[in-house]
Amino acid sequence: MAEVNVDRIKAQVAAARAARPRQPPLLPGIGRWTPTPLKPNPEAAQAHARRLAQAAKVRRGLVQGATAGTGRADRALPLVPPADIVQPAFIWATPAGILVQDNLAPDDNWAQVEFKGGADKQGWCVVGFFYIWTNPTQDALGLSVDTLLGLIGFCSVFAKRSFTGGYAYLGGTAGLDVYEADVLSVAQAEVVQMDVYSFPLWFRPQSKSAIVDALIDLSYDQLVVPGGGTIVVEAWASFYYHTFHDGEVVVDFAGDFSRVANPNMTFTPKPIIMNLIGWRGAGPVDAP
Repeated sequence: MAEVNVDRIKAQVAAARAARPRQPPLLPGIGRWTPTPLKPNPEAAQAHARRLAQAAKVRRGLVQGATAGTGRADRALPLVPPADIVQPAFIWATPAGILVQDNLAPDDNWAQVEFKGGADKQGWCVVGFFYIWTNPTQDALGLSVDTLLGLIGFCSVFAKRSFTGGYAYLGGTAGLDVYEADVLSVAQAEVVQMDVYSFPLWFRPQSKSAIVDALIDLSYDQLVVPGGGTIVVEAWASFYYHTFHDGEVVVDFAGDFSRVANPNMTFTPKPIIMNLIGWRGAGPVDAP
């Protein structure tokens, strides 16, 4: 891969995000107290890793089959073979300080993140895997992108016992963003959503928690890249939080068996067929 100016791309991404900030989800109703489960254990983490590896293997076979098909001599139009990019250009987590550890290696790309939001706060924490694809031809090409995002970790919301009561909301989402002149969100899937409320002068704190163990399929097939053009695609996991008074949220994907993983991303180019009926050469056909 050609050398990538990560700082320049981050500056462009930051400018695009500022111009079009993420929209928070609608807050649900009042939650109820539930017991707190244990965090992910080694067996759950190993099972998650096996499912992620198997899914990536199936996708790899599909890409290999599609690549072999582009070389057929009986095709009317030449095709650019799919690109299975096995390592993103970089991983970026925001805000600063939530990233505990990350790894970039072929088919083994992951990040460990953790965050705690206190009383009367709202905001986002996001971890993204950024891939770059350049159109190798001089013609505009249609493009589809496809990837898997694996999440295994732990989320909690708390409303503490207090004079004023408290409320806490947490919503987790996975998605694909495309960066060109602007940022375009092309795919999203809900990962987790929870909230909890404690009444003023309530004698018992309220809480909810959940182990997150999910494989999210993210794809989009309606992109167009001009000849020689470059496109940046981010596969991301984000967590929006909102607390009132004595509310608190915890996002923990940084334990011994927790992480957000993105093995690879597939870019599949396809020719754009233009309607040439009624045209000859550089000008329109004369009407009869």
